Amino acid sequence: MKKLALCVLTAFSFSAHADNTGWSGCHAGLNAGYATGDNQWTTKFFSNTAYDDNGGSATSKGPVGGAQLGCDLQHENWVAGAQGILDFANSRGRHHYVGGTPYNYVTYETKRVAMLTGRLGYLFNPGTLVYIKAGWAWADNRYNDSSPDNAPPQTYRKSRVRDGWIAGVGVEYRFAPRMSFFAEYNHIEFGKETLHLDSALATGADDYRASIEQDASALLLGVNYHFQ
Repeated sequence: MKKLALCVLTAFSFSAHADNTGWSGCHAGLNAGYATGDNQWTTKFFSNTAYDDNGGSATSKGPVGGAQLGCDLQHENWVAGAQGILDFANSRGRHHYVGGTPYNYVTYETKRVAMLTGRLGYLFNPGTLVYIKAGWAWADNRYNDSSPDNAPPQTYRKSRVRDGWIAGVGVEYRFAPRMSFFAEYNHIEFGKETLHLDSALATGADDYRASIEQDASALLLGVNYHFQ
């Protein structure tokens, strides 16, 4: 019974300390989560011929994780700030090229994601912040269109950093004087971009262009250390 009472008092002590600690200041921490993305491939030009050819679509998915750094300013129950996130990713998706040879597949990979956002939140109690965020994001992507059963075999590749707007919503809870836990959902729109793909084989065409439309969503969980 004494141990239970001690645990309860300790919890209240942490809560009280968090309640009396302002959110103004800077923080750093780690995050991990899971991302999904929608990808649409449209061939625009190939081998001296213009196209508007639907190559297919796929959902990419995989884990993400990295670090974040940000600063906030509190005024009464409102908290405003800015944050940067850099995450490594292992998100991948693929589909059969519509109308292609039996082993003609298009793959999409994301290796890294960077986000720079502002946020505005409201403290429903001194330790619980609910917020919205918006800004700009960048993703290091790899694209591949391969048909090894073609005569001759063909493989086309492109690495590209795509960028677009990001919007999200989250909640952050101060569970200790300098520590907090957060959960947030982010959506990124990269839009459409026409890319010139490089042939990996000497037998391939050198004028392959494809319009690639992409978006991504991610659920992140993380912890922050507050420097104050």
